[in-house]
Amino acid sequence: MKIPRKEREKTGRYIKKLKDTITENKEGNAKKKEKRMKKITKAGVYLSLAAMLVLGTETVVSAHDDWEKDAETEESYYTDGQGIDYEYLDNTKAECYVIKKFTQSYDVNKKPLFTKIEILDQIDGIPVKSIGNAFAGHKEIREITMGNGVWKNSGSFKGCTGLKSIKLSSQITKISVQAFKGCKNLTSVSIPDNCTNIGKNAFNGCTSLKTIQFQTTPSKLKIGKNAFCNTPKLKTIVLPGNAKTAKQIINTLKNPQNVTLYVDQKRVKQLKKTLSCKVRAIQTKKVGRGNVIVSKSENGKIVEDDQGLVYQLEEKGCYITKFHQKYDVNGTPIYREIKIPQDIDSIRVLGVKNSNVFQYCKDITSVTVPDSVDLPKATFLGCTNLKKVVFVAGEGMPEEFRPALKDNLFRNCSNLEEVIFSEKMYSIGSYAFMNCVGLKKLTFPKKLCYIKEGAFYNTGLEMIQSDNEYMSVGRKSFANCKNLKSVDILQLDNVGSYAFYNCTNLEKVTLKKVDSNCRMEGNAFENTKWIKPYQQKNKPVIVDGVLINGYYVKGNITLGGKKIKGIAGRSFANNQKIKKLKLSGIKNIAGSAFAETSVTEVSLSGCKILDTHLFSECRKLKKISVSGIKQIQSKTFAFIPGLKKIIFGKEVTSLEENTVYHCTNLRTVSFKTQKPIDWSYDTWGGKEGKMFVGCTKLRDVYMNSKSLLKGSENSWMDAFDKKKVTIHVPKKLYQKYEDSPYIYCKVVAKK
Repeated sequence: MKIPRKEREKTGRYIKKLKDTITENKEGNAKKKEKRMKKITKAGVYLSLAAMLVLGTETVVSAHDDWEKDAETEESYYTDGQGIDYEYLDNTKAECYVIKKFTQSYDVNKKPLFTKIEILDQIDGIPVKSIGNAFAGHKEIREITMGNGVWKNSGSFKGCTGLKSIKLSSQITKISVQAFKGCKNLTSVSIPDNCTNIGKNAFNGCTSLKTIQFQTTPSKLKIGKNAFCNTPKLKTIVLPGNAKTAKQIINTLKNPQNVTLYVDQKRVKQLKKTLSCKVRAIQTKKVGRGNVIVSKSENGKIVEDDQGLVYQLEEKGCYITKFHQKYDVNGTPIYREIKIPQDIDSIRVLGVKNSNVFQYCKDITSVTVPDSVDLPKATFLGCTNLKKVVFVAGEGMPEEFRPALKDNLFRNCSNLEEVIFSEKMYSIGSYAFMNCVGLKKLTFPKKLCYIKEGAFYNTGLEMIQSDNEYMSVGRKSFANCKNLKSVDILQLDNVGSYAFYNCTNLEKVTLKKVDSNCRMEGNAFENTKWIKPYQQKNKPVIVDGVLINGYYVKGNITLGGKKIKGIAGRSFANNQKIKKLKLSGIKNIAGSAFAETSVTEVSLSGCKILDTHLFSECRKLKKISVSGIKQIQSKTFAFIPGLKKIIFGKEVTSLEENTVYHCTNLRTVSFKTQKPIDWSYDTWGGKEGKMFVGCTKLRDVYMNSKSLLKGSENSWMDAFDKKKVTIHVPKKLYQKYEDSPYIYCKVVAKK
């Protein structure tokens, strides 16, 4: 069909428009944009021309415009996991993201899911530059953690009446007009060091606000009109450094006589003369040893020690509930080295009550804590000046006590340099030290067994060494540690996916012992110098006779037992470049070794132990042959959606329960043995067939057994769906099977 001239011209104009768009982009982004736009152009032209032939020109032009808009939308937006939509902008100055929309989600009981919001400071290295009013009026939000962005719209969190806590990045320079206006449940606010501008009505109507803490006061700090107006419960303002703005703040208050202003000692006398509030000097006491100095309640159940830690006494002990930092005359924090005691006033310290006691505290430089004291998740999150952490052994703890660090405990402590673990430390939680880029060296305790997901993601570690007899390393646990050069571990029993991903300088890996039952994800060392030679030579990684990595092997694979005694679990997982697989004489093949691969045909011969889910989710796998093994365990061949045929050799005489499980396209099973076959079957199989549960398309079973297994004829003969399955037997055995009272399926003689 000939394409009308008008439509050809339209297509030409569309191509020109796209090319012009590329030209307009700044030089730094031109190549990236051009590549993306070429793809869009080429695809768009092909789709347009093809569709014109089928649908006609008018329909295609309309659809083409919609397609173009969808493509632009997809490129321009990023949605995180908490309902925030970020829009990508590429103006003449620089790339950036801005917050466009916030969408709340609810559970089945109509309770909001996103009540603690963390606003990103960057996305894929591109900064988030603007916060609009997407959150305004969301009464369900309880906590806000800010990135390094800036406000460009007023009223960003206006009317968030449920908001109780805000954590502002130290990089924020401005708080916008009406930013937190009407947040009536907000009790305290800490103004960052670099903030030089607080807009009009920024905290107006925060009726529960009790404390305003300025970290330091810039010489050119500007406070807008009524910034702290209508805050009747305000009791404390800490204003270290330059105090010229004190008058601006106090004059906006309705009852300034109820407020105590803490300033540097040298400014107290002058400000007492000019201000109507109480003026006190910031304390200068510097030594803290964890001794009780004051009771904070009439019944003595709340006490404070001499380093600003507040304890709440309970029946079995006490919990740390608050941290009151104090400052000297120069605005320098007094309590920088915190030593959490095991006992306070002869009462056992059980733990830190809430995760927000120390979070984002920029004043602390070191922490010493007994491993018996419970630290909740993210206790020291964002303490960017923290340099040293020491865990000491708790006294009087039982022998079986196993301390563990919880998730996100020291995440984003970017200046952390030294961590000393107690001897009994057993587990390190997910993302516990993520983004601790200053952490270069670590000594792992001998009893450490578990390093969980992302525990040391993006740290500055240069070497990992462990003599532990058992260690499990979780997903992405050391990923993106670009300074890491060597790993020397006595024994690894489990390595999660992408465990050392993007450790671009890792060139030496020493594993002294490898158990054949270990589980090691094939992509664990992706994008490291150590794995590249194996990748280039198309060879698997074999350590101590165990194949631990076959992720990069291509084509048809033949592996034998002369060099390989075992194949580690998931060692080939997700390999999309293998085809036929032939394994012979290998003693042990661990669970999910070839899961989610592109393998098309499998031959297993003389392999003594076949673990579970060996080929799960191998969608291209059509045929499996098994020989040289007597017994096959439960769910060895499970969840193989493309599998159509299984052949069990003459040595196979025993199948455990659900050996073949949920292979939805399996049609044929063949047994070569003439001996009776012993199998356990799922008594709850129901209509799906009790032996081959979930194999709903199974139609033909080929048997050669001369006799049925004594005592279990009923169990295995009832294992198939009698309405659908046909049993094929040799002619000489036909009558025996046909006359059996236990066979309910159709029986036919082989031709």
